[in-house]
Amino acid sequence: MKKFGKILTAAAISVAICLSAVGCNLVVTDTDLDMDQVVATVQIEEDAPVENILKRDLVLMYINYGYYYVQQGQYTQKEAMELMMEQLVNNAILVQNAVKAKAKATGVTEDKYDIEKNLDKYLTSEERAEALYNTNKSINDMIESNKEAKEEAEKETSSETTRTVPTGATNYEEEHEGFATWEEFYNDYNSKGFVVQNESGDPIGSGVETGFRIDAGEYKITDIETKKAYNKVIKALEQNGLIGEDFDYNTDSIYDTAYYKDALTAQYENFILSWYEQQITLEILRTVSYADLEAKYAEMYNAQKNYSVSEYETALSGLSSTAPVVYNAYGGYGFVYNLLIGVDAAQNAEITALKEEKNLSTEEYRAKRAEIISRVEAKDLRSTWITAGYDFDYDSKKFTHDYSLASDAYALPFKGEVEWLNRDAENAEDDDYEPEYKITDVTRYDLNDFIALIDSTLLSGVSTTQVSGTPYYRVNKTAPGTVIEEYEDRVNDLLFAFSTDAGSLNTYKGYLVKPVPESGESETYVQEFADAARELLKDEYGAGSYIVVGTDYGYHILFKSLTLKAGEGYATLDEYLDSLGYEKKIGDKPCKDWAEYYNTMISDLESYLDDNDDNETFYLYQMQQSYVSGMLTTGLQNRQTLLVNACKKEDGNYTEYDEKYVVLYTDRYSELLGE
Repeated sequence: MKKFGKILTAAAISVAICLSAVGCNLVVTDTDLDMDQVVATVQIEEDAPVENILKRDLVLMYINYGYYYVQQGQYTQKEAMELMMEQLVNNAILVQNAVKAKAKATGVTEDKYDIEKNLDKYLTSEERAEALYNTNKSINDMIESNKEAKEEAEKETSSETTRTVPTGATNYEEEHEGFATWEEFYNDYNSKGFVVQNESGDPIGSGVETGFRIDAGEYKITDIETKKAYNKVIKALEQNGLIGEDFDYNTDSIYDTAYYKDALTAQYENFILSWYEQQITLEILRTVSYADLEAKYAEMYNAQKNYSVSEYETALSGLSSTAPVVYNAYGGYGFVYNLLIGVDAAQNAEITALKEEKNLSTEEYRAKRAEIISRVEAKDLRSTWITAGYDFDYDSKKFTHDYSLASDAYALPFKGEVEWLNRDAENAEDDDYEPEYKITDVTRYDLNDFIALIDSTLLSGVSTTQVSGTPYYRVNKTAPGTVIEEYEDRVNDLLFAFSTDAGSLNTYKGYLVKPVPESGESETYVQEFADAARELLKDEYGAGSYIVVGTDYGYHILFKSLTLKAGEGYATLDEYLDSLGYEKKIGDKPCKDWAEYYNTMISDLESYLDDNDDNETFYLYQMQQSYVSGMLTTGLQNRQTLLVNACKKEDGNYTEYDEKYVVLYTDRYSELLGE
């Protein structure tokens, strides 16, 4: 699930201990030190319980954060320890305030709101399960990272550079891995205890015990490598006083260490702090209305109406979903997509030699060049996506999830032959199984065959007219107003598959085309490209129209993207949002207008982001986030400062804690300060 905002404080105890630092005994030289000593108490008000900060909390904080400050020379050990103590105290202050607010909001209270124990009662069942999962997994990962590395069979590697992928593309991870809800997923993991794969690779549920776990209170470790790693972790905790004085090495497990209990408590605290921050965030967001955003939009619109040519071109060059141009002050501009079938090294050398021939007219040069570039070939350049293990469906040969911009119905299959090397492997059902593929052939297309491929995939069922008598290799025209499903995404999939022009990938609308330069100005692109692009921007060309034109670089297939007309724009925020084609609906709730949509959106931003992956890129959300970003940062920092200062002396600078609220027992950790 998506999260937003920042945690109010970074002082919560981390559940990821740095064992490399632990092994150095940088903090604790006497392993018999009493880590259960109280080094500070915090009580934000008379009705609040007293919260104890223990020495082990300080040690753990130093191991996870302070140690690095010292190593980097930013602080002395004393300064780092004092900073860690301040963060622990401030964290306790914020947690108490958060729990107080949570108790009031949920009605879960006793004589005093509970800080020291039972924080989980303020969480939902899913949050409790997630907190336990985070803690268990961190321990499991810690043990796994300390297992001796196994020798793996050397895999064949390729020196070929991996093809550029769509912005933000990452391999898909199934949400809660087949379970109906996150809570079911967390509970399943937690019910297994700390499960680590054993050497045989037998999967969980196969009937073979894997890793180690606690069953009916009985502690078991079933393979030697896990046992060694487990002992390393226990030893590291012991060296740094994080076991706890009540730990029994004969009967207890890592579940019973003080470290584990503190880590779980820290998870509970983080959930409550996150909830508290969201409440503060919502207070701030409610101060920004839809009318405020309308006014901000009007400022942008009016500013763009008065743009100079230079300002307008700069805005178009930076055009994106979050930085729109909502008024076109000048004409003759637009965007085209460029799919380049580039010349190879030998053809490039021929063109270079051709340039050195003297007394060739422009027509003669282009005619000879045309013969050279007529030999260019197109091939699918996504083979490295397959060998790199990116999301790929072998049966359909389509790239899935982030690697295809178009939906499955229009996704472009890989044009070549693929062999699945380990399809029948015995471990195909293992959690760590990764399919391995080999590319046995990649289809090569000459120019005419490639144009036929475009027509059959992008323009199937679309009425087109081939225009003859032009100076271009081919002009294919669709009627104005032509609609092609997922047009931009399908064109971009073609670019990622075949274009040898790296600059054509991951653009918002393609290449910016400007009017014919005035006297003394230079052309942005090579002349043939520029002429063809301007031709394509004419109104007579509809979506799906393309022009094939040759240059020194090879053949460019230019697709129409967007034509901009002077004086056109969207005068209001409502008009612009309407133009984006979004439905005024969040979840199952339809909204009568964008103002209602906005109010629904900010009432629960986390649910809004979870509702639809596209919501995060929707302009209204992006505009709201930009508008309030500074306000949120300042507002959250001010609230944090206000809460902390309420527990300090009013000496003008709030440099010392008021002992009515915070008591520091410096003598109990003075040896950690180097004193």
